[in-house]
Amino acid sequence: MEIVNRVSSQLEKIIKPQGMKVLSVIGFVYVVSKYIKALRSLFRTFVHFGHNLPQRYGLGSWVLITGGANGIEAAFASQLAAKGFNLILMDVDEVGLALTATKITTQNPTVLIKTIICDFSKVWQEGYLDFLDKEIQGLDISILINNVGRGCGTGPVHSAIEKQVVDTVAVNLLTMTLFTRKIVPKMLQRPQRSAIINLSSVSALYPWPSLVPIYGATKAYVDILSRSVSEEVGEKIDVMTVRPCGVSTDLMNNPPLNSYIITPANAVTAILKKLGRVQTASGHWRHEIKTWITHSALLRRLGTRAIVKQLAIEKAQAEAAAVALAAKVNS
Repeated sequence: MEIVNRVSSQLEKIIKPQGMKVLSVIGFVYVVSKYIKALRSLFRTFVHFGHNLPQRYGLGSWVLITGGANGIEAAFASQLAAKGFNLILMDVDEVGLALTATKITTQNPTVLIKTIICDFSKVWQEGYLDFLDKEIQGLDISILINNVGRGCGTGPVHSAIEKQVVDTVAVNLLTMTLFTRKIVPKMLQRPQRSAIINLSSVSALYPWPSLVPIYGATKAYVDILSRSVSEEVGEKIDVMTVRPCGVSTDLMNNPPLNSYIITPANAVTAILKKLGRVQTASGHWRHEIKTWITHSALLRRLGTRAIVKQLAIEKAQAEAAAVALAAKVNS
């Protein structure tokens, strides 16, 4: 405390009294702004007053969902159909698309559903998506959900399989970029607002060495591009990047539900309530808390170190087991 008083005394000698008053005002404004930001963050996390989506984007307009066969994308389709939106579902899984479309049509007989087979791992081929122009011609697309994604296995970058790397980059990066490029001009011509939801991941927040480094990097790309697009077209289009944590889907091998793992339906319900309210979100309040903890600089550093340490331990154990097995075989 004595040091602080000395520093303050020296500053008063150097800076004129008027200057000290100005600095005090600036400091007060800064502290208040931080408190307001924290309160707004808490409000957005725990208090949900979602927009009337059909009113905001157009009842009976179309929603285009990439990867619409199952998981989070199927939950988006189901909930938006219930609100009166027509659907364009795209996936490589023809059977899954048919099952999802049939289920939604049974529950919402007045909703129109168009299914399109698309292998997103091939979008890197020039002109591959040209067929889409004819498929969506004349359809009033109000919401684009860039959801399709794939993993790249676990392990360090240098051990990744080349085809998995190429497919992951094509599906996670190029698909979102090319669909945004193709659909945004149509949205800008609409009289009403439109929306884009880009699915990122909590893994985009900091490095995941030797675990999911490539997948996490692709999701960081989604996050950054999404925010850039929001700045470009935000006056007409609500762009939101979503960084969910654990959701019980096929991509995660359907883990059991707990305080961290939630259902696709719960995830989507929370996401849609925030659409048009924020640019970035994790969706469910449990995931918002998890993301805040993960985003902490100290915990981020500790988390990376813990991952590296745990993987080193597991590697040493595997090598020891291999040596013991070899010795047993040779004995």
